Order: sequence, then structure tokens, then C-alpha cells
Amino acid sequence: MKNFLEKHFGKLWMGLGYLFLYLPLIFMIVFSFNSTRQDAVFTGFSLRWYEALTRDTKIVERLSPGC
Repeated sequence: MKNFLEKHFGKLWMGLGYLFLYLPLIFMIVFSFNSTRQDAVFTGFSLRWYEALTRDTKIVERLSPGC
């Protein structure tokens, strides 16, 4: 058991580090498709917020390559 732990401790530590870094990003991506403003409960899949983003002319102007 000790040999196994010594052999895989670094991989486990690195895996936990990546999980710590990427889990909030995955959470934000999944909940960005939530249909309501509440981010504690996923109520359904929606593109509502991305549609609102494309309607905001200030953001669209800044993201266009000609500015």
C-alpha cells in the first residue's frame, strides 16, 4: 500500500489541483445556459442570456473586428 501511495501521490495531487481549477469553469459554462437568473437551481436549458448578449449594441460593437 505504501508503495502504491508513493507512486501515485503526485498524480492524485495534480488531479485534485486540476479539479479545483476547472470545476468552477465547468459550473459557469453549464449554468450560463440556465433559463432563469437564479444560479442555485438549474431550471432548464435556454439561450436567453446569449440572445440578450447579442442584442447589446455596445458589446457587439466592441467585439467586432473593425473597432
